[in-house]
Amino acid sequence: MLKPVRHLMGAGSSLALTALLVAAARFIPDLWFSFYTGFSRRAIGAIGAFTARVPLCVWECLAGALVAAGLISLIVCLKKRRFLSWLTGLLELVCLLVFLFVGLWGLNHFAPPLSEQLGMEVGQYTQQQLADAGTYYARMASLYAAQMERDEAGDLALPEFARQSELAV
Repeated sequence: MLKPVRHLMGAGSSLALTALLVAAARFIPDLWFSFYTGFSRRAIGAIGAFTARVPLCVWECLAGALVAAGLISLIVCLKKRRFLSWLTGLLELVCLLVFLFVGLWGLNHFAPPLSEQLGMEVGQYTQQQLADAGTYYARMASLYAAQMERDEAGDLALPEFARQSELAV
């Protein structure tokens, strides 16, 4: 009976920490986002650099493995008659995953709008203005497409992304 209590304490701790993170992001956004945005970018970048080396969709593999492990552990716990322990362990895992999601990426939903960060004006536009803008950009894309370098197959011959980003600056 001690294990379910430990699981519930872990779940409660994860939920309390998640609530603290959300409260900090909502009530002291200037202080919070002065460092969180950079942290979040580095953390997601590190995860992306690690998972980019794997030729599979890591998220799908992890989700499948998690479901399989959950089903196997459910069968084992039912045989041993420890369903309460399994259920509270599942609750603890879900709460931990929510904490990780919110801590690594989810708080960006509370960040100031991108338009504010970039100093852009946001306004209302009519349907005709949007249609005119779409027509203009389609015309410009067609114009510049003819000027782009192409390979022997007719596909765009673009330099590596790193080189393109140097040219853009």
